[in-house]
Amino acid sequence: MIKGNADIKFKYNPFGGLTTEELTKVLVPQIDLRQLLKEVDEKRKVLIEFVGKKGRGKTSHLKMIHALSSSSELFLLRRTGVDFGQIYRTDGKILLIDSIHHLSFWQRQQLYKSKQKIILTTHTSRRLDLT
Repeated sequence: MIKGNADIKFKYNPFGGLTTEELTKVLVPQIDLRQLLKEVDEKRKVLIEFVGKKGRGKTSHLKMIHALSSSSELFLLRRTGVDFGQIYRTDGKILLIDSIHHLSFWQRQQLYKSKQKIILTTHTSRRLDLT
C-alpha cells in the first residue's frame, strides 16, 4: 500500500521517455511554469537553476519550459560533443541549458556574462560560479 510520495522509489526518471508534447500533458510542476516565464520576460537579467540528483525530472521540466516558450533555445548537453560555440552564438531570448556541469568553468563564465536570461539544470548548485 502506498501511503504517500515518499514511498514511491524509482531507479530512473519515469518521464524520461516521453515526448515534449506528452510531457506537457502529464507533468504537474509544483510551480506555475507559465508564471515563471512571465516573470523571466519582465526582468532584464535572470539566472535560474534546477538542482537535483540524476533522474529527478530536471530535464523534463526544462523541456516543458521550452514547449511553453517560443523565444527559448534548448541545449541538452552530454559528456561528449558539446558545441559551446553554438550555445554562445544563439539568438534565443531565453537560454535553456541541461546539465551545464558538462561545460568548463570558463565557458559557464562566458555564458553568464553574455546571456541575459538563462535557466539551467545541474547536479550541484553553480552559485559559486557567480562570485
